[in-house]
Amino acid sequence: MILPKINANFILLVGERGVGKKYTLRESYKDAQFNVYWAPDISVDTIRTIIREAYKRHNTVFIIADADNMSITAKNALLKVVEECPNGNSFILTLQDENNTLPTIRSRATILRMQNPTPDELFQYFWEKYPDGNPNDAEKASAICSTYGEVDIVQKFGAMKFYDYVEKVIDYIDQTSTANALKIANEIAFKDEEDKYDLILFWKTFVYICIIKAHDAKDLVLKNKYSQWTYLTSRHLVYLRTTGVNKRALFETWIIKIRNCDASSGN
Repeated sequence: MILPKINANFILLVGERGVGKKYTLRESYKDAQFNVYWAPDISVDTIRTIIREAYKRHNTVFIIADADNMSITAKNALLKVVEECPNGNSFILTLQDENNTLPTIRSRATILRMQNPTPDELFQYFWEKYPDGNPNDAEKASAICSTYGEVDIVQKFGAMKFYDYVEKVIDYIDQTSTANALKIANEIAFKDEEDKYDLILFWKTFVYICIIKAHDAKDLVLKNKYSQWTYLTSRHLVYLRTTGVNKRALFETWIIKIRNCDASSGN
């Protein structure tokens, strides 16, 4: 994807993680006849440096990537310069969710949303990136992932292996003790642990499998259980979008709620 030509000095480029926001910007501006300034991070000091540069430079695009977790102080500082970009400069922020920035910032921006690839596009990407891969991995990755980046995340372990692990959790999470169920958290990456399973993909896969199980269940109690688990987990995926959320606490609360679902009543 190449960004369309838009007469705007301030753009929010919004899309799920791994959809290719930074790649799109690099491709869009690789042959640009003007300067592009990539912010190294989203700290207050960096934002203040960018603001100073904006008053020194001319005809420069300032790109601030992964701005969802920018502090309130940094956002307020940025607001002052994007209200009226000086010297023919422009600003682009990339975000997973535009609600993770200030309403006053959103109101001043042109918002561009990147669409997720289709399962067929993800399947094709898998084989382009992993030509020696396993067909089962390709099938599962294109089913449970939403973006190209997520395919890469899940394929670190093997998509089929990841899928099988989540299915195993579904089968025993309400059959074992609470203490054992809570041990599931030990396998989940709540920060940047490379050797643990990604939380967003874990919940997406959990929802995907529960939908299948609810559809195939002949018993009404089982159908209700998987339907409730689908709804509850989908809600927790939304909670993950809240900046600063305690992921471990949220995950452990989810486990307790999953185990306390009363499938026999449908509530």
